[in-house]
Amino acid sequence: GERDGVPQPAAWLAFYRDSHGTLWARSPRYVLALPPKATSFVDRDVTPASQALFYGSGILTFGEDSHGNIFTQSTTGIARWNGSGWQVFDASNGITFSDVSTILRDRQGSLWFATRGHGLERWLGYGEVANWTVSLGLGNDIVWTMFRDHAGQLWIGDQVQIGQLEGDRIEKAPGFGKSFFQQPSGFTESSDG
Repeated sequence: GERDGVPQPAAWLAFYRDSHGTLWARSPRYVLALPPKATSFVDRDVTPASQALFYGSGILTFGEDSHGNIFTQSTTGIARWNGSGWQVFDASNGITFSDVSTILRDRQGSLWFATRGHGLERWLGYGEVANWTVSLGLGNDIVWTMFRDHAGQLWIGDQVQIGQLEGDRIEKAPGFGKSFFQQPSGFTESSDG
């Protein structure tokens, strides 16, 4: 509740425990953080205030880069918490996608963004972005989720197919017929792969 630093009322839709042990919570308006051993949340709302409200068509989410910076959606793109403040990445500084549904960091340190209507984005580093759309094998540019399995294979769930990244293209995953998937919410891997 409010005595624990949690504004009311708010719909808390995303939670994330970062590599330092901080618990992050997100509503369409607020971002909170509960550092390890703390007894109350601290305000980490995206600033400036004009960037704080998320009303896009993606799903509220968090992600973390290899430097421990936290990512979430902003009003116009992606916001990065660097330990002391937010930096917004959007069309004004080179990021041309929004409506993010999932953020994933791979073993090489790249950030991947599943988007609604903009395909799959791979942020190779600050300043370099690679993009996959239907022209490179997605069944639909609305990408709901992605998952990297223990063997390193990237799985993609878009609006109409389950795919795998193969080189520079996305191919339909073997064993998945032509079905209409609606908003696949995630992947998991069994113990035998």
